[in-house]
Amino acid sequence: MTQENPQKYEHEIEIDEFITLYVYVDPWDPSVVSIEVYNYLEDYPQFDARKFSLGELGVKDVNELVQRMENDNMFLVNIAKRFNPKAMDSNGEVDWYKIAHGSAIYKICDKRGKERYDTNEKVLYIKKLKDGFEFWVQGDQCGFSWVVRQHPKRPEVAVLTFKKHGKEVASVFRDYDSFGVDYEIKSLPQLYEYLVTQPDRATYFITWDYDLEFDRVVVVNESGYEGYDFECCKYEETEEKKDEKNEEEDEERKRMEAIYNEILSKMSNESVKAFDAKNKREVILNELPKEFIEARTRTYISLSNAPNGDRSREAQILEFKRIAEVENPGGERLFVLEVPRINDKLEWKEVSEMKICGFKIEFRKRLIRFKINITGGEAGLIFNPDDWPVVAEIRNTRNKANYVDLKPRKLYLFVCRLPKREEWGERNGPAL
Repeated sequence: MTQENPQKYEHEIEIDEFITLYVYVDPWDPSVVSIEVYNYLEDYPQFDARKFSLGELGVKDVNELVQRMENDNMFLVNIAKRFNPKAMDSNGEVDWYKIAHGSAIYKICDKRGKERYDTNEKVLYIKKLKDGFEFWVQGDQCGFSWVVRQHPKRPEVAVLTFKKHGKEVASVFRDYDSFGVDYEIKSLPQLYEYLVTQPDRATYFITWDYDLEFDRVVVVNESGYEGYDFECCKYEETEEKKDEKNEEEDEERKRMEAIYNEILSKMSNESVKAFDAKNKREVILNELPKEFIEARTRTYISLSNAPNGDRSREAQILEFKRIAEVENPGGERLFVLEVPRINDKLEWKEVSEMKICGFKIEFRKRLIRFKINITGGEAGLIFNPDDWPVVAEIRNTRNKANYVDLKPRKLYLFVCRLPKREEWGERNGPAL
């Protein structure tokens, strides 16, 4: 009739097919127990539990308590009266169904619905502790609060303590996966994450208090640990969470790939003339080379992510059509060059401004800037995806403005020549 787990922290006493009494030994104070009436006819636990000390029950240990509950009817009646003094039938026997249906902890407060709260704004406070967390709703006239801690001997079990006006009423044990319902939860950190990120669902499935309401959430960290970590245990993503994250990342990758393909589809296919300074001849380019040296500034530019020191000494030295040239009082010179399209997959972002060699460049509309690797200068690769020109305002260090029209669907290289060109390898780094 009685089942006792090896840890001797939890005992079951089966009343009938549907009613079971659970005796939970407080893992921090073995002289204290909580007794729960669990009704398996209900779809969810009613949290019918009360705390007792072994001394007040007149027993020396939990084994004696369980034996008397099984064999001493009057002893069991006295325990039942602590739940509901009126839960007796005409024969003086305990009506456990009356207890199960009428003595849930939440019914010890007669404030229900809107009458339960004395403030217009109901705030859910979540206090993170070193070994668990506590939560309550500000303005709750019932004074209910819940504390969740990990069982010190059974890491798969949470100890859920119910309080009324700060006084402990009872503590019950729950497997972590019972809180999630349709959400995987295996540890205290995962349950805490669930509460913080999905408080509406989590508070209901932790408490089963259908009257619990709140408008916003405030989290207070008194644990000394960041994120979802606790003294007992570190946060680890569940397999379900990992799968969801992988799916989200895959969807985001597909979305960004589709956007990038759209960007490339808008880019002009027109060829661009350039002068090959090394071979002293004009060339026609249908796409921008993966690496080259810009002739006016002697800046090495690569579209790959290879380290700048790995560049080829066979890179072409190319002079592209100059759209604009702006000079700083300090001698820096910025060139705006029209270059052919790219077909490579590069990192990119939308920009409305950028700075190169002290020049402040603002675009009248957000454009696309591609990430490139450079050596020997500073540069930005800019694409206008629109069907109309976009004005670029270029201001030097004295705030003198120059204006350049960037043609629709064209790609431009903004590149700066420094006063004294440094040798290759001395000024390296990616530009975006």
